[in-house]
Amino acid sequence: MNKAIERQLEYVLEHSEFYRRKFGNAQLEELLGNFDSIPFTVKKEVLDDQEANAPYGSNLCVNVNDIRRIHKTSGTTQKPVIIALTENDIRHVIEVGGACFKGCGLTYNNTVMHCLNFNMWAGGLTDNLSLEATGATVVPFGVGNTKGLIEMIQFLKADAIHCTPSYMSKIEQVLMEEFSMLPRDLGLKKGLFGAESGLQNPAFRKNLEDKWGIGAFNANYGMSEVLSMIASECTLKRGLHYRAAGKLHMELIEPESGRSIPVQKGARGEIVFTNLLKEAQPLVRYRSGDLVEIKDTECDCGYDGFIFEVIGRSDDLLVIRGLNVFVSAIERAMSRWIEHLTGMYEILVSKNEPIEDIIIRAEKNSASKLSDDQLIHRMITDFKTVLNISVEIVLIPDGTMERVEGKTKRLKRVL
Repeated sequence: MNKAIERQLEYVLEHSEFYRRKFGNAQLEELLGNFDSIPFTVKKEVLDDQEANAPYGSNLCVNVNDIRRIHKTSGTTQKPVIIALTENDIRHVIEVGGACFKGCGLTYNNTVMHCLNFNMWAGGLTDNLSLEATGATVVPFGVGNTKGLIEMIQFLKADAIHCTPSYMSKIEQVLMEEFSMLPRDLGLKKGLFGAESGLQNPAFRKNLEDKWGIGAFNANYGMSEVLSMIASECTLKRGLHYRAAGKLHMELIEPESGRSIPVQKGARGEIVFTNLLKEAQPLVRYRSGDLVEIKDTECDCGYDGFIFEVIGRSDDLLVIRGLNVFVSAIERAMSRWIEHLTGMYEILVSKNEPIEDIIIRAEKNSASKLSDDQLIHRMITDFKTVLNISVEIVLIPDGTMERVEGKTKRLKRVL
């Protein structure tokens, strides 16, 4: 077994009440000899433990005086996890985050507008420091003032932006309404995106790049409670390059059985992480919920680690009339129609299982040359062909849906 794993398990057994309780009477040798049988850790366990042992939970392995920073997860799917970091924890996070942004080609020649939420979310301060680690000039703008952002981009002649993909729709709206400008007129050259899906779809990316005149990069895959940023594309855009080697041990598992899957080209499974160096709240065999496919194990950019693509989440699986469909698959199907849609839409399903009906409300691009009836018919046919599901499409005018500055949540259980 890897020496780094051995050191970390020894550390966890010595310092973590949470894991001593979880592992029962198991000794280090037993855990090392049967690593694949160590019980998984899931987010609900961490949340429940933090509620019972507020504020940091019984997995805090350091004295509270050694905590240098506190973050929280975004909390888009459930109550946020409180994240404590030591000085060393922070350093490791920035090392990997900087490597992710450098991999996308960000250098000291760039001036980048950093537009994520600073309200305790690691995407704010932590990503700002990671951007700075590339040598780039970083503007910590945050969210909440899109008009001011546009004015500052113009004033500083900034050439890069870091934000969620959906925030570009909000900027576009304000550009048109307040400045009578097209996206290309703003002069951005590089878009670094994260926190949402979509960019791995070629049609979505091409539309974004053509509209804005930028190179669009999937720059920021990660999990705040694990190590913040973990992977990013390179300038060749061939998939997410895993950049946390030495900081994290990564496994693939079959989601239903928990069986380990070899990490090799073509493999598909849920990604599982074990911290190797984390001091404050180390996680052992932590289930990410992200389903990935290993695309390759080397790249022409010179990278020799594994390259992957997120294909869905184990918790975004919908059972529609007995058929398993991932929300991410619906999102990919929607992006096939980006020429006729604005990219703003919501997926409406029932609050309770079984799901019989699915309604998609989508903004129609005013430039589309198809009538509403033509577009609806073609989309319904496409969904039946591609995903084998029947959907109801409701088209609404361009500009109807609210543009948000943070993460966009597509799925709404309201029916």
